[in-house]
Amino acid sequence: MRRSTSFNSAAGNRMQPPGRNQQHLTFDPICGTLPCGHKGAIMLEADNRPWGRWEEYLNEPGYRVKRLIIHVGKRFSLQRHKKRSEHWVIVRGTGKVTINDETRVITAGDRVFIGVGDLHRLENTGEEFLVVIETQMGICLEEDIIRIEDDWGRS
Repeated sequence: MRRSTSFNSAAGNRMQPPGRNQQHLTFDPICGTLPCGHKGAIMLEADNRPWGRWEEYLNEPGYRVKRLIIHVGKRFSLQRHKKRSEHWVIVRGTGKVTINDETRVITAGDRVFIGVGDLHRLENTGEEFLVVIETQMGICLEEDIIRIEDDWGRS
């Protein structure tokens, strides 16, 4: 049986090495400030949530790209999606991710794939913001969130 869940660690052997021409820019993940001379992405939409904030930078048919900023000690709803999968790249902080019956610690450089229908939750267990780049694939609607447990009573 093929599982749609995978965890990739920066220390693991499934991590792809950066390209030779890849530039590494230091930027403030909260303000989005890049070094002088570099242009940043244009934010299309943003929303504050009880756990932090999401910012949308790309929205095309079949996929969208967001930056998720999770506050210290906060977590997402335990949730699933019927019409989309998600790929998370952890770019700052430390946290814990649960997918179906598996829970792992995550840190900057880790990647996580959540398949369509997978039960999942992301939690900031560190002492700074947890910043994640999320790529959604499929029918990407906010209404496609089925909450199983929620710290704020949302359904």
